[in-house]
Amino acid sequence: MKKVILRTVVCLIGVLCATNAYAYKFSAANNDGKTIYYNINKDGKTCEVTHNDRNSYAGVLYVPETVSYNGTTYKVTAIGKEAFRECKDLLLVVLPNTIRTIGVYAFLGCPRLKSMEFPESVISIGKQAFENCAGLTRVKFGKYLQNIETKAFYGCGYLAYLTFCSPTKIGIQAFDGCEKLVYIYCRTTVPPTISKPESAFMYNVYRTSILFVPNDEQDNYANEAGWKFFRFVRTLK
Repeated sequence: MKKVILRTVVCLIGVLCATNAYAYKFSAANNDGKTIYYNINKDGKTCEVTHNDRNSYAGVLYVPETVSYNGTTYKVTAIGKEAFRECKDLLLVVLPNTIRTIGVYAFLGCPRLKSMEFPESVISIGKQAFENCAGLTRVKFGKYLQNIETKAFYGCGYLAYLTFCSPTKIGIQAFDGCEKLVYIYCRTTVPPTISKPESAFMYNVYRTSILFVPNDEQDNYANEAGWKFFRFVRTLK
């Protein structure tokens, strides 16, 4: 019986070690010498940014469009699940115009992250991707963004400026807890779709924030679920 238990423990240790060993496939230094960790995607031609189990990303980080490993060049197309989770000293991440998806919990709990500008290539921002990024003040979404998932920016208490450039779908509680929103810029003639208007933004945001919409599109927004709740609407210049 003792031998069986010992073998089981050894097997579990082996599984845990293997899991840690393969937290990332490879690492590479970018142009300014900072190391980024990657996993290769199933297509064998692209890769995603991941982590090294130590939350080691800090300062300003430039993600490259491509990266080479073992003689093969991979296009960087995603920020993977939990890639930057709880990186306490991360200040800014500059994304290339090859990134298409931001994974779930990708930036969760990065308190010193100040702003995010998404390239046009990004089409999806995952669930709770930026939850509790307490220092985040400005976010600008790209031209082809399709989905902002549930609680993507939940609890970003100092987020003050939002810019939408596409008729994206906004998930439940996507901006709940963002109590200091002041300016929301919608640069798309088709209003973004709000899945659950009563929970996407906080009640006080509808009453105190200023919504900017394209010229001659005020009626579109005034008749659209969620957007019609904003008390102050102005025309973009």
